[in-house]
Amino acid sequence: MEKNLELQEMTVEEMKTFIKLGKKKEEMFQALQKGNGMKGILNVAYELLENPITVCDTSFSIIENYPLHSNDKDFEIRNGKQYMKTEAVQSMHRERLVERIFSETAPFTFYRDALGVNMMYCRISIKRSVVGYICVLARKRSFETTDFEIVRTLSQMLSVEMQKNSFFTERTGFKYEYFLTDLLDGNMVGKEFIEQRIRQLGRKPMRHYWIMTGMFEKEQDIYMNQRYYIEQMVTIIKNSIALFYKGHIVLLTSAEARIPFDVAEEVKIKDFLTLNRMKLAISHQFDNPSDAQLYYQQTIRLLSVCGSLETSACVLRYGEYMIESLIDPKMKKIQRKAAIHPDIKYLIAYDRENRTEYFHTLRVYISCGRNALRSAETLHIHKSTFFYRMNKIAELLGGPIEERLFQCEISLRLLKLSGDKSGNSNTTGK
Repeated sequence: MEKNLELQEMTVEEMKTFIKLGKKKEEMFQALQKGNGMKGILNVAYELLENPITVCDTSFSIIENYPLHSNDKDFEIRNGKQYMKTEAVQSMHRERLVERIFSETAPFTFYRDALGVNMMYCRISIKRSVVGYICVLARKRSFETTDFEIVRTLSQMLSVEMQKNSFFTERTGFKYEYFLTDLLDGNMVGKEFIEQRIRQLGRKPMRHYWIMTGMFEKEQDIYMNQRYYIEQMVTIIKNSIALFYKGHIVLLTSAEARIPFDVAEEVKIKDFLTLNRMKLAISHQFDNPSDAQLYYQQTIRLLSVCGSLETSACVLRYGEYMIESLIDPKMKKIQRKAAIHPDIKYLIAYDRENRTEYFHTLRVYISCGRNALRSAETLHIHKSTFFYRMNKIAELLGGPIEERLFQCEISLRLLKLSGDKSGNSNTTGK
């Protein structure tokens, strides 16, 4: 009789627990539907778990925690945001905890010696890609069987909440995307701190940095998942990290040499870009990763004008098209033509009237780095003929040409961006 009564009491308790669990799940769904945000969902989960909950992204920084609590052993505050310390990340790697977080689909417990507390972890996924993880500290009470189910449900709710939030819409699951987003948004400062984060993410910070931004020539050229393109580019360009950011693939790479990749890598990346109908803009070299946002903007400026450039190249270096990039892409064609130096317009008109090649000669001279011998070879004329033409140009323009070469070069770039084909060789070779 006593055993039956005890069994009956256990059954009633199980039913009460089941009903309570169901109600809390329903409350989490309601918090999600009402748009109470991540904190609202965590509030409901905390009432059942009775232990502090932390949600981290895949670069080991805190997205949200409830109730608000600190962990000085693991985290440090930078720019108002909590990031995991290098030593803590290294410890998690040594304990193979990071591997378990990103590979196991169900919640699991793990005893952290450094904190002297048992913890429950569960990853958060969007379309099979891990975007973060939940961490529950057994600070108030020990974990119970029902806690695993509530944390699993919490993971699903947070996945939906993250997809509602535009901040997560372009994620592809790479562990360094949150770090790069903060960097490109200008939310991270301090070279030493940033380079610590790069090391945490499995890359080696070196002397020089570059930002590279990839763009598809046409939106319909995107045939594969974003993750495929990122994986391929990171594989080709060593020591790089990448993400899909504001509609583009963006990479941060670092090297000791003053070039972002060697000859073999350049061949491979060009083949990849050509096959996938992409353009890759490369920033100037920079030495402080805190400046990444500025150099990202260089690549965006370059991509904004690449459709007007007279080039079929798939790799565009900012240094080669710096002048074009500085020109306002919103400037109308008629405004660009008006900005062309009068000397250039005069030479074009003179050549048309007199069947000469002075404008073409000047254009070749500038494109050859103002090297007279190279210019003569390119024009297939004797060097004495070249010098005769240059002297004649100076005579026509009323003074030494060297003083106006920079303005002439800018004008030539404007001419290209305007799509003006003036000055093509159609003369007798004078």
